[in-house]
Amino acid sequence: MQSFWSFNVLQLRWQSCLFTSFISIFFIVIRLGIEQFVGFFELIIVFQLLLKNSDQ
Repeated sequence: MQSFWSFNVLQLRWQSCLFTSFISIFFIVIRLGIEQFVGFFELIIVFQLLLKNSDQ
């Protein structure tokens, strides 16, 4: 019974560790995605401004 209990505790710790690492990776991916999206948006705006300037 003692070994079973310790195994359960280990499993719970491992699951919580996995959960926290998954959440941190998820947040990093979201932050990087937002930064990439904003950078892409800025590139599009700059490109459009350059096209407008070249038309004149």
